[in-house]
Amino acid sequence: AGLVSISLAKQFPAVSNGRVVSGALRDFGTNEKVAPLVTQLRAWVQGSLAKGTVTACPLLADGIIVLRRSMLKIDAIDPGLSDFSRIEICGTSERASKVRLNASFVPLLMAGAKRQGDKAAQQMYKIFEELQDEEVKRIRSLTGAPSDGQGLKQALERLKGGKLLSSHERAGAMLHAGFTLQEPRLREELNFIQADHLARLRRANIPVPNSYVLLGIPDQSGTLEEGEVVVIHGGNLLSPLADCSSQQSIDVLVYKPPGAHEGDVRKLRCLCQNLPKQLSAMLKGVMSRRANAVILSTKGERATGDKSAGSDYDGDLYSVIAQPQIVALFDERTPWDVKPLAKPAAEPAPTRHDDPQALQQQLLKHYMHLRYDSAPTVGTSAVNLMAFQDRGETQACERLVDIY
Repeated sequence: AGLVSISLAKQFPAVSNGRVVSGALRDFGTNEKVAPLVTQLRAWVQGSLAKGTVTACPLLADGIIVLRRSMLKIDAIDPGLSDFSRIEICGTSERASKVRLNASFVPLLMAGAKRQGDKAAQQMYKIFEELQDEEVKRIRSLTGAPSDGQGLKQALERLKGGKLLSSHERAGAMLHAGFTLQEPRLREELNFIQADHLARLRRANIPVPNSYVLLGIPDQSGTLEEGEVVVIHGGNLLSPLADCSSQQSIDVLVYKPPGAHEGDVRKLRCLCQNLPKQLSAMLKGVMSRRANAVILSTKGERATGDKSAGSDYDGDLYSVIAQPQIVALFDERTPWDVKPLAKPAAEPAPTRHDDPQALQQQLLKHYMHLRYDSAPTVGTSAVNLMAFQDRGETQACERLVDIY
C-alpha cells in the first residue's frame, strides 16, 4: 500500500464496481471537491507497472504519489517507454455497503459461539432467526402496504443495498416517472425483486445491522497496537451504540471472504475516539463521504490481514461486524497457518526442449493432468469442504484447506 497527496487524489474519478459514479466527487455540505481516502489503481511509471492501493495523505506535497517496492509488478524492460506514465483508477472508497451473511460465514460464526458453550450457540442461532424475520418483513413490504410512489421508493431503497440488479434499475426508473402499483409492468418487476431476495435469504444471505464491507489498508503511521483497528464509514469513525457512547473502543469482528477456516474471523479492538496523534495527522483533511475503510495494525509477528484467509492490502474487501450481541457471543480461534506439505517422491522430469517427441509427450501428459485430474479434484474438494462445514467436522475442513 502506498500514499498519494490530497491534491492529486482529488483528481481521481469516483469508481465503484468498475463503473464511474457521477456526482460523488464533492462534499455534501461545502460542495468542494474531496479526495477518496483509498484508491485502488494500476500505475505505468516510466515503463514499469505497479498495482495496489494508495491512501490519501495530507502530509505529502502536491502532486506526489508514493509506491512501495512490493507494489512494482513489472520492471521497465524497454528504454523507449521511459517517458510513458499513466494511472488507471480501478476503484475508490466511495461507500460502505452492509455486510450480508452467507452459507460460508454463518458456520464460522456458529463455531465461534460454540466455543463459549451450547447456550451461546443457541443465542447466536436465535439472533440469525430474528434478523432473517426482520428482512422477510422488509421484502414483503415491497408489494404490501405502501401503494404510493414514495413508499415504494423507500422500500426499494432499503432492499437494493450495495448492488443494483437490472430489475432494481427498471423499477426505480418507473417509480421516478410516477408509476404506482396500478401499473402491471411495475408490479411484475417488484414481484421478481421480491422473489429474488427471498431466494437469497433462504441461502442465509442475511443483512447484519451496524456492519460494513470496507477496503482494508495498513496503518502507515505505525501507531495502532497489535489487535487494534480503526473503522471509517462516510468520513466518520465507527461509534458505539447510544447507550455506550462514552466508550473509547469496542470489539468488532473482521472477516475476509471467502475464508473457510474458523480462525479467519478475527475479534479485534476498534478505536472509536482519541486516535493516536500520528494517525490523526494522516487522516486530517480526508474525512469526507469518500472515506470508507478499515485501518489495520501493522504490529505483531504476522499482519492482521494475513490472519484472515491470508489476505493483503491490495484492494481486498473486509466484512466488519459491530453488532454487539453477535460480537459478544463469538470467541476467536487461532488463525490458520500454512503447513509444509510432504515433498513428492520423485521430482518431475525437466522439460526436454532438445527432443521434439519427448517435449510433445510431456506437454500432452501435462494437459491431461490439468484437464482430468486437477480441476475436478479441486472442485470436489470445495464441495466436500462445504459438506464438512455443515456437519461441523472442523478437522476434515482444516485438512482440505491445508492441501488446496
